[in-house]
Amino acid sequence: MKTKTCKNCGDDFDLVVFIDGKRKSLHRRKYCLRCSPFGMKNNRRLEELSVKNKRQCIDCGRSTNGRRRCSYCSVKRSQSKKMGQLREVVGNKCIRCGYGDEVRSSIINLHHVTHLFEKEFCVNISSIGLSWKKLVPELLKCIPLCCRCHQEYHLTDTISDQEIEVLHRQFWEYRRPIAIALTESRVIPKRRLEKKKCKFCRKIFQPNRKTRKYCSSECSWLGHPRRADKECICCGKSFYPRVERIKFCSSECAKIMQRKCERPSLGQLQEDVASMPMTKVGEKYGVSDNAVRKWLKYYGLECPKRKSG
Repeated sequence: MKTKTCKNCGDDFDLVVFIDGKRKSLHRRKYCLRCSPFGMKNNRRLEELSVKNKRQCIDCGRSTNGRRRCSYCSVKRSQSKKMGQLREVVGNKCIRCGYGDEVRSSIINLHHVTHLFEKEFCVNISSIGLSWKKLVPELLKCIPLCCRCHQEYHLTDTISDQEIEVLHRQFWEYRRPIAIALTESRVIPKRRLEKKKCKFCRKIFQPNRKTRKYCSSECSWLGHPRRADKECICCGKSFYPRVERIKFCSSECAKIMQRKCERPSLGQLQEDVASMPMTKVGEKYGVSDNAVRKWLKYYGLECPKRKSG
């Protein structure tokens, strides 16, 4: 029996098989039934996907979709980096008893001074994914305490609120500018464009966009080839066209030229409206009855009311 090699796994598979008691031909297949089951309508290139999936995470060794790290390790890495920045501001020691070091930094708790500030959320590993603009205002409400001092404050009366208030004021006296600087560290500065030479005066300037060629509006005016003045089709006034296709000096002249007929005078319009209905007046001038009403509104006249019955 003839066989074919699967492009994904490299195994040979038969070109004729029986599925559910029916004879099926696999001559046009690229992959075996194990890689691409029958009836699954697989249109992807499995050999390219398998090459991507062979890449492993550099931290845990899990297979990734072509990335250096898996999603779990990348999140953990960003969290640990942010916690390190937070520990640089807060420190690794209890502010009251001085217990703690870099090894024992996990036993230091951030205590909210709730009798002075309103607590919104806990500053810990679960909230470290928030932006610095949200974290820093909440961090300024806390002080670092070891687990023993933290429990003594909540469960006993050995630590008073006045002592906590003094500790908070002393702790953030010099650290406040450092914490506020974290909110500004994530601001990405705008990329400045390379300096150009003006096309007209040859002066070097700093452009605010890539397509700019002149240093000022005067150089742009003088550098562009000047068009000849045109004569307005409606009023005959000469003007300088901003674009070559412009034919009118103003929008009013353009509206006048778009009219179907010349607007009648005030006296003629009053005579027509008094002797004929609106539809007949519109037929006389080749316009609709609404156009006649707009003429009356332009001259400051009221539209005649319809006669009932």
